[in-house]
Amino acid sequence: MDKTLPFLMLFIRPLLFLAAQSLIAAGLAMQGDATPWVSASKFWITFPVLANIVTIFVLRSLYRRKGIRYFSLFKFSKEGWWKELLISLGVFAGASFLAMAPNIWLASLIFGSQETAASLLFNRIPLWAVAIALLWPLTHPFAELPLYFDYCMGEIRAISKSGIVALLICSLALAFQHITLPFLFDAKYLLWRFGMFLFLAVYIGAALKIRPKLLPYIVVGHGLLDLPVVLMFFTF
Repeated sequence: MDKTLPFLMLFIRPLLFLAAQSLIAAGLAMQGDATPWVSASKFWITFPVLANIVTIFVLRSLYRRKGIRYFSLFKFSKEGWWKELLISLGVFAGASFLAMAPNIWLASLIFGSQETAASLLFNRIPLWAVAIALLWPLTHPFAELPLYFDYCMGEIRAISKSGIVALLICSLALAFQHITLPFLFDAKYLLWRFGMFLFLAVYIGAALKIRPKLLPYIVVGHGLLDLPVVLMFFTF
């Protein structure tokens, strides 16, 4: 086993987010935009589409090496499915709180108001970009959760001989990726973006560490939580 590969894989998504922002910024610069990097950041909702597609293809290859069919990870259990569903609903009750509370609290603490923080992420973009972004909730859960909390967490646990170490490393990596979604040269923004998902990452990671069978249920829930974020852009 290549002991460096799972650690390198922790950074594939933030690098892909940066690549997407860089490509859009380059296009805007060619059109004469005076602040192409900042303008490109407004399209952040489209960045995960590229990252998710690449991540899924890479994961399929990595699991194939292990003799595992990638899509078998999302197979619902035929026996006791109702029990897994009820547990998943309980997990998502806590996840919904952790997805909102740290965001609001940190935004108020760092920026003075939630509105100031939200203005860095939610801006009007062309409808064609929002249409592309609809692929985000359809692909995001199949890329993010299996990468951090199945492949990387499993490999790092085997290397470190510690499930807690693996959980913390992967949770930190998942939270870290958000500072590049989008990336802005603002220390307050970077702190807010990292912190707002840290507790949620540890929580979801712990749930999947304790009960891996929850993965397909949490994947579906993840997609349902992402969809309203994309739909919000249709209102601008």
